[in-house]
Amino acid sequence: MNGIVVALRLTREGQSTRQVAKTVDLCLNSVRRIHLWNKENVPMNSGGRPRKLDESMVNPLKLNLKRGFFKSAVQATKEADKLRTVPVSVYTFNRQHLETFMRHRLPRRNPLLKTEYKEDRMKFVNKYEQWEDPDWKRVIFT
Repeated sequence: MNGIVVALRLTREGQSTRQVAKTVDLCLNSVRRIHLWNKENVPMNSGGRPRKLDESMVNPLKLNLKRGFFKSAVQATKEADKLRTVPVSVYTFNRQHLETFMRHRLPRRNPLLKTEYKEDRMKFVNKYEQWEDPDWKRVIFT
């Protein structure tokens, strides 16, 4: 009974079933069975490299971005780099940002026109204001 309790404690700490079987001196199938019986209490390792930005880091950055403290993802990643030792790229932040279904908002681009060009446009608009669709179909734009 004592071996089962120790095996359960070790699996909850995140050790693999092989490591637990070796330290407790139980067969591998017994440790797997213990693991299956207590599956909801044992954290599952999804495998692969751990994320550079974990949830505790991403959530405040996203919140500040949503509130308008950061104007862009570049500013958010610079802030994350101040808090972390490992640098994070803008693409990493954008990928995790999009996983939460938050959309990027880009400011609307306005054409940088001189006042004389704006006046010319208004003259053009006023000149051809009365034109209908058949009139415009006869025009060739090059």
